[in-house]
Amino acid sequence: MEADNNLKILTITGNWIRILANAIPNGSPVLIEDLDETLDIGLESILGKAFYDVDGRTVIRFGDAIILYHKDFRVYFTT
Repeated sequence: MEADNNLKILTITGNWIRILANAIPNGSPVLIEDLDETLDIGLESILGKAFYDVDGRTVIRFGDAIILYHKDFRVYFTT
């Protein structure tokens, strides 16, 4: 389904935050695999859909940064 859209597949280890931070403004879909019962706090703003407008652009606070949010960005989770 998302393979044609350059799906990124990652786990919550290593540089997952950087990969996710690059996917959000580019509108790339992301699949995060092997999640535990508790989620990393870094996902809170995405799960809470904490978007807001700055100068007519939709942005999201992700970690310590404010990044542009692309309307085509999708995130999928598996356990």
